Amino acid sequence: MARARSARVRLPATLKIGEVRAFKEELTKRLDRERITLDGAAVERIDGAGLQLLAAFLRAVDARGGRAEWRRPSAALREAAARCGLADALKLDTES
Repeated sequence: MARARSARVRLPATLKIGEVRAFKEELTKRLDRERITLDGAAVERIDGAGLQLLAAFLRAVDARGGRAEWRRPSAALREAAARCGLADALKLDTES
């Protein structure tokens, strides 16, 4: 049986519009993985652009038949997602 290829992506402390382009490149490199763990523990500040990037990334992972999961999403990340109505899209509506 083939081993599932996995990747762990640590989100930066700040993921705002100015950081989205560089972080998108990092995420795009991981799209070929079967399983991706997003570590959100360090997130202190995130805006709508950062949340939209993460939502688009999760949709792309799903479309490719991959699986993404959260590890330790910070309170700031959860609160921003809830405030923008993106908790479901980011799969942050359940405890991680």
